Amino acid sequence: MSQFLDHAPDVKAFCKNAGPQALRIDYLSQKGRLALYTPDFMARFNRKQCILIETKGREDRDVSLKARAAVAWCEAASKEEMKWTYLYVPQPVFEDLSDNKLKTLMRMCKPSLAQLLNETMSPQLTLPFGEPEPEGDSQISAFLPIDNFQELPSRYQKAVEQAVTLYHFLKNKDDVSFAPVFTPLLGPMDEAAR
Repeated sequence: MSQFLDHAPDVKAFCKNAGPQALRIDYLSQKGRLALYTPDFMARFNRKQCILIETKGREDRDVSLKARAAVAWCEAASKEEMKWTYLYVPQPVFEDLSDNKLKTLMRMCKPSLAQLLNETMSPQLTLPFGEPEPEGDSQISAFLPIDNFQELPSRYQKAVEQAVTLYHFLKNKDDVSFAPVFTPLLGPMDEAAR
């Protein structure tokens, strides 16, 4: 890519995005952890247009998340006097390039980026924390007598309902800790004991 950018007639300047001053974009990884993404290159067409460039030979699970973060960064960094664009360059597309212009490469890569941004992400698990289902009283009674439950303040009732719902969500899973279920129950159980 360095050689291509060096010889591209429409590139005014470019640099490898590395070292202590490298631009790093934060994003949430597939595991839900904060991570940093460093695009490979930065290039400038003219005084008003810059490009973040990512070359990809091998894809990891976070590629679409990194691309979304980079596109969002470009949108946030773009001002009237300077527009930033994200260019995602898959290796096969780069190998098929027969021109020496960056604009041509950008046109060829547009469908790959669009496909990457439209990739469906694995949905986050949601728990039905809301009103208990009709059989909620019988589910709650497995943990706490209903009379005692009804005597609890509403905030404790809500905690018990959520803990019971979480328990029923987790009970058939393998290798699961039930600490998130029982920890919120300790306060209401103490209150019920009083």
